[in-house]
Amino acid sequence: MLTRFGFIIFKNNKAIFMINQKVLIKRNIFHMTFFIYLSLTLNFLYGQNTTIVDSLLDKLSQQVNIDRVDTLNELAWELRKNDSEHALDYATKAKLLSNSLNYREGYLTSLNRIGTIYIYQKKFEKAEFIYQDILSNESKLNNEYGIGRAYNQLGLIYTQKGALNQALRYTLKAEQKFEKLGKNNIVAITSNNIGDLNRQLGNYEIAMQYFLKSLELKKKQKNKEAIALTLQNIGLFQLEIGNNDKALNYLYQSKLIFEQLNDKYELAKVFKNIGSIYFKNTMLDSAYIFYQKSIALKKELDIGDRDADIYNNLGVIYHKKYLYDDALNSYNEALKIHPTSNIYNNIGHLYYEKEDYLNSIFYYQRALEKANISERKLDQMDALNNLSDANSKLGKFDVAMRYNQHYLKLRDSLELKYKNATNLKINYEEQQKQKALLEKQEAENQSKEILIYSLIAGIVLISLLFFAVLRGNKQKQLAKIAEKNRLIESQRVEELLKNQELKSMNAMMVGQEEERKRIARDLHDRLGSMLAMVKNHFKSVETSIDSIKDANTTLYKKANSLLDEACEEVRKISQDMASGVLTKFGLTAALEDLKVTLEESKRLEVEFIAHGLSERLPLELEITIYRIIQELISNILKHAKSSEISIQLLKSKNGLNIIVEDNGVGFNTDNNNTGMGLKNIQSRVDSLNGELKIDSTFKKGTTVTIDIPLNRKAND
Repeated sequence: MLTRFGFIIFKNNKAIFMINQKVLIKRNIFHMTFFIYLSLTLNFLYGQNTTIVDSLLDKLSQQVNIDRVDTLNELAWELRKNDSEHALDYATKAKLLSNSLNYREGYLTSLNRIGTIYIYQKKFEKAEFIYQDILSNESKLNNEYGIGRAYNQLGLIYTQKGALNQALRYTLKAEQKFEKLGKNNIVAITSNNIGDLNRQLGNYEIAMQYFLKSLELKKKQKNKEAIALTLQNIGLFQLEIGNNDKALNYLYQSKLIFEQLNDKYELAKVFKNIGSIYFKNTMLDSAYIFYQKSIALKKELDIGDRDADIYNNLGVIYHKKYLYDDALNSYNEALKIHPTSNIYNNIGHLYYEKEDYLNSIFYYQRALEKANISERKLDQMDALNNLSDANSKLGKFDVAMRYNQHYLKLRDSLELKYKNATNLKINYEEQQKQKALLEKQEAENQSKEILIYSLIAGIVLISLLFFAVLRGNKQKQLAKIAEKNRLIESQRVEELLKNQELKSMNAMMVGQEEERKRIARDLHDRLGSMLAMVKNHFKSVETSIDSIKDANTTLYKKANSLLDEACEEVRKISQDMASGVLTKFGLTAALEDLKVTLEESKRLEVEFIAHGLSERLPLELEITIYRIIQELISNILKHAKSSEISIQLLKSKNGLNIIVEDNGVGFNTDNNNTGMGLKNIQSRVDSLNGELKIDSTFKKGTTVTIDIPLNRKAND
């Protein structure tokens, strides 16, 4: 970055020396020496190494499609500083060819080349448009490197446009991207740029930290160009804080490297900055040499937007040497580039010293107009004071008095506003110091405002985040409550369905038992009586049996025997269907009978234990328990391959405990695919509000425990 000094001279400067013959001789020697030195330097610099460019041009003549795009982009990069027009032409051709080939990477590279060339040409509006387009494209592709590169270039553009805070934001974003990607070579460049931006904003401590970080990284990479850029910025930093000797040392170090690299673009800036240091130290001859070297390089590079400060300071140098024509030409060149109150005042001083007071008043008035537009109070004071003096020289004392009154009023207002500035002087050097102080305070206030706004924004964001978290937690809690209510409702519905199923099963069981009783009565009363009548008829014919032929006697006896067996079977079926033993003698007797039946096979040993069942249970309950145990015994006989079964019934005050054990093969109780037998048992237990537990071990048998409450009714 370039440093602006804005030096002017005053009409009443006592240090101005009178022109004489020695001055003229010195002037001629000075010009001759300068041009010889400048010619030798430029001849050294002009020896550009064209080997790379020639090699690329040879390749280009033999290439097509994607390879041609890449070479065009390389040519644009090599020529971007020294021959920007040809570089722009190559980059534009690469862009068009990439577009026709749908070569996205080549297209974005060519856009980057075009944007960079616009920066070197100081066409910042065009460069900004290009890089905003690049940023949009790279963001869509989620290309972290491309995004970081676009951020960095936009930072450079906003720096050149004077939007320093905006430039700092973009450059910090670029550094974050490149640090994330581990691109230390580029981080070194962005750190240098961040340091320079903080220098310009007056954040000197931060600036130096970034400069040192950049220099350290660049030395590790042995990147000469990058080292030279950082050395140049450190030099400007030292110049800013008044360490002129250190500044000059750093700038000369960067100058040597740029000369080795033949980087004319950066050398033009270094020459200008070295000239400014010499100018500030009133070493005008040295300042003049370096200013002219900077101008020559910029003309060679065809950089259209030249530096107004250089021409203004050259005008001051000529002015102090009484070379009025040269001074006026330099001032006019400065006005063409960027007219300021400072330049108009200097031209006014020149005419004032030549006693051309009308022209001096004209330029002082223009200086006042510019100062009013920029609202620079010190420039306004200077112009008012100069107008007062010039008008008094023409004898216009009333006009001179008005300007003087305005001047005094403005001075008093500034003295009131800045109490510490009690010794405000009229000469420009003292005004410039005051101006620098004011600008520094403005920068500090701006930094404080940014900090305050940042803190406020941070507090607001934290508050919003806090409320968002609270709201999110509340939403989660409401969602959990809603889910819990849904589960409860689902369980309630499931419970209702289960109860309804149990009620239906209970009704079905009761119906089955009633149907069994009815069939038993019908078998006993109707079919049994009919069979008995048949039997009586057979008895009646026994009296005449002797008259029946012997051949039919055997048949008769067989039929009679079968009839007796049928009667007996009907009786047994009737008793079984009516749960004869269970109905007549109760659950204990029925289970004892079941034990005897099981042991008749000689394959099983059955143990039956009953405790506390001296009184009978309700018949429906006894039937359900008996069916449960029957189902358990049936499962054991089908699947368990056991030799021993134990059945235990233990009745307490509040409930009945049933335990059925076997020594069979066991089964996996975690398997959800249970058979209909266990499902029926579970359903029957649920109908009694009981609890079923199954404990089974492989090859060690199974234990089924059932607890049935007796102090409350089962589900209806």
